[in-house]
Amino acid sequence: MRIAMQCWYVAGFASDVAADKPLARTICGAPILLYRDRDGCLTAIPDACPHRSAPLSAGRFHQGTVHCRYHGLAFGRDGVCVHNPHGPITASLHAKAWPVAERHGLIWVWPGSPDRADPALIPDLSFIDRVHPHGRFTGYLPTAANYQLCTDNILDLSHTDYLHPDTLGGGSITRARPQVSVQGDVLTIRWENRNEIAPPAFDRELAVHGECSNTVHEVVWSAPAIMKLTVTVESCVQGGGRISQTTMHVMTPETDVTTHYFVLSTRDFRTADAGFNAAISQFVNTIFATEDKPMLEAQQARMGTSDLWATNPVILPIDSGAIQVRRILDRLIAAEAAAG
Repeated sequence: MRIAMQCWYVAGFASDVAADKPLARTICGAPILLYRDRDGCLTAIPDACPHRSAPLSAGRFHQGTVHCRYHGLAFGRDGVCVHNPHGPITASLHAKAWPVAERHGLIWVWPGSPDRADPALIPDLSFIDRVHPHGRFTGYLPTAANYQLCTDNILDLSHTDYLHPDTLGGGSITRARPQVSVQGDVLTIRWENRNEIAPPAFDRELAVHGECSNTVHEVVWSAPAIMKLTVTVESCVQGGGRISQTTMHVMTPETDVTTHYFVLSTRDFRTADAGFNAAISQFVNTIFATEDKPMLEAQQARMGTSDLWATNPVILPIDSGAIQVRRILDRLIAAEAAAG
């Protein structure tokens, strides 16, 4: 797999793993098992017993330990073997643990060298923590497409005009010229529309809708595949209102051609309305599941490879951000390879 390894990947939401409720997930081609000990501390280990590689996810979970169903070995925090019914516990019985952290309601794992796993490298998404619980929602979309193909989808929002014309698009983004800037390894791309009716899903939330607004779409990409998409709409009509929504789109490679697609969305309007939050969560997640996901999976199936360049694609101006991101990522992956 052509992926960066010396970085943090999202493995799931913190709520996905509870006491005696483990989570088995493949990250960067490696099956892992996430579970909590009695104190609620997370552990991430290979989903394979050190003895005969039996899947530990098929085992028994009790009081913060995982018991292999094949021969009864048990493992606690950090993969330490705590019970061997066949003899003494030796160092060889300990399961290798992946560095793991919890931030902003997300579980992060580090597949690279453990001694390089610095939690300070986890992106600052603290804006999520400051939003009222009814002003945010999440989504998970397992997608049969390469993670970079999924990333391209967010870095070229002109697709919303055609894939989501009655909701998130409507034609205005195609008429805007994307503005791309790069600072270090972070890329920002903006689309600005002035004096146009906002995309339908946003226009209807303004105090005065159906009138001209100024709309800005901005995507900030951080390696390896973490994107912060903010949409800000301000009515041109006095008293028409201003709203903003920020959605994290996070792609974690499962295999070369499958991706864990995580969504975490916040907004600054109707943030205390639980009913509205549930409705907009269903609305947005349904769009992704029934429109984006099938298109990405159909693309991947037609490509037949995880290497976009092998298909000799035609390049359009709208691809500028996605291409630059691919180049940044290629450079980071090459640097890792050079460093051994």
